[in-house]
Amino acid sequence: MQQYLAKFIQHLEGERNLSPYTVRNYRTDLAPFFHFVEAEGVEGLEAVDRKLLRRYVAWLIQDRPILTTRSTIKRGHAMRSVARKISVLRTFYRFLVREDYLETSPVSRLALPKMEKRLPAFLSKQQA
Repeated sequence: MQQYLAKFIQHLEGERNLSPYTVRNYRTDLAPFFHFVEAEGVEGLEAVDRKLLRRYVAWLIQDRPILTTRSTIKRGHAMRSVARKISVLRTFYRFLVREDYLETSPVSRLALPKMEKRLPAFLSKQQA
């Protein structure tokens, strides 16, 4: 799996000419997926299916302890972060299919989580 990641990173840097910070963010967003796949005992990326991906999304959303400098707090990732991680995963699998490392992408039909809608901020009479 790591050889695919290395080729993907090389593709981002060389062919797409992305900034080093963007490449770092892609790598950071893919890291939890690789940890999850290894923890589930999946041998290769070709064995990843839609069911596993749905468990991964649930794992990202669920409450779990996150260590901070002050204390341990419980929270999952925000929906926007989950959507970004899925988007990066789609790009990664699209690369693998295009380069003929895999035949199909299990991520292509995975739905993004619903985003929470925020109300717009408005000015008060005094501010206007």
